Amino acid sequence: MPVSTGADSPPASEPDTVRRPLNVVQIARQWRDDVLQVSFALLLDAESPEPRPNGVIISQEIPDGWEVVEAKPAVQSVDERNRIVKWLFVDQAVTNNSVYTLSMRVPGRDEGDWNVAQAWYSYRRPDGRFMEAAAIPYRDNDAQP
Repeated sequence: MPVSTGADSPPASEPDTVRRPLNVVQIARQWRDDVLQVSFALLLDAESPEPRPNGVIISQEIPDGWEVVEAKPAVQSVDERNRIVKWLFVDQAVTNNSVYTLSMRVPGRDEGDWNVAQAWYSYRRPDGRFMEAAAIPYRDNDAQP
C-alpha cells in the first residue's frame, strides 16, 4: 500500500489482493435535470488483518466547470484551487455502510469528465503510517446520460 507524501493528489493504484480494514465504493449515480448526484459507501472489512481506523478522510476531485450544490453530510474542507472536497469521519462515524452523497451541477449534462474525476480515502494505521487508496468507481453502464 502506498504511503502518503502529504500531497493532495490521488494515490497510485494498488493491487486488488491488498486487504484493507475499509473500502470506499461509489454505489450510485443519478441525474436530476443538470445535477448529477453521486453516492459513496464506507465499507468496513471484518476479515482484514488491520484494525478499524479511528478516522477516515474521503477526498473527491471536482471537474473544472462543475459546481457542488449539496453534500450530505456537509464537507469539512473545500480546496477551490485544486478543486477537491473532503469529508472527515471520526470515531463513531467510521461505521459500516456510512453513506455520503455529492450533488453537482454539470454544464451541458456531460458526464464524460466524471469518468476521470477521482475519489480516494486516507487513514492512519495503528503503527502511525498514513495510508491512501483509490475509491472503487461505479460500474453500471446504464447510469450514462
